[in-house]
Amino acid sequence: ANTHGIQSAWTNESFELWFYLHFDYLDTGISRSQYIEKLEKKISTKKGEKFKYEKEDPRIYELLQKYGDENLAIRYAQKLRESYEDTNYAKHNPCTMVDKLVEKLNSFKQHKEL
Repeated sequence: ANTHGIQSAWTNESFELWFYLHFDYLDTGISRSQYIEKLEKKISTKKGEKFKYEKEDPRIYELLQKYGDENLAIRYAQKLRESYEDTNYAKHNPCTMVDKLVEKLNSFKQHKEL
C-alpha cells in the first residue's frame, strides 16, 4: 500500500486505544474489553454520570471533544510509536496510526477555514 501512496490508520490491539489516549497514556497491551472498561471509567468520571460505551455510538466524537484531549491523544500515539524500534508492526502492542489520519484531516479543516 505504501508503495502506491496509500497509508493505513491501524490500531493494535483495538481502535478503542485511540479513544483512551484522549485521556491517559497506556503502554501495556490489553484486550478490547479492558480498553472499553477503562474508557467507560474515564468518560463517566469526566461526565459525572455513568457512561456505557457502544461500538457504533454516534456521540463518541462529541464526547471525546468535550471530555478528552485530541492533542494529548496525538502526542501519546506518537510516544507509543517511538517506543518501538523494529518494523514488525504485529508486535507493536499497543500502537496506533490513527493520529496521522487525524492530523491530515485537521490540516484540511484548517486550510478550508483560511
